[in-house]
Amino acid sequence: MLRGARRRRFLAAAGSTLAVLVTIGLGYVVNRPPVAPAAYGAIVNIGVAEGDSVPQYIADRAAALRQIAGASSSPARCFASSRWPPTRRRSSSPSPSPACR
Repeated sequence: MLRGARRRRFLAAAGSTLAVLVTIGLGYVVNRPPVAPAAYGAIVNIGVAEGDSVPQYIADRAAALRQIAGASSSPARCFASSRWPPTRRRSSSPSPSPACR
């Protein structure tokens, strides 16, 4: 246990360090650059707009997903497990879940 002068020096050093860190943190928060607005087209709308056809929306989204999947240069791999909690397998590489086959 620290006694007398050593204890006061330790508390003074710890308090000073904390004060400096809080000052640096507040300086960063106050002076950080503003968040840039999202680029045009970066916003994703999900769902059917009012008055639009639901079957047409489903067909359009399916076509868009097929186009994205077809444009991919490497095949997609799925490592998600259909079981919870995940269990250990004996093989070293994960095998795809039934939904990914």
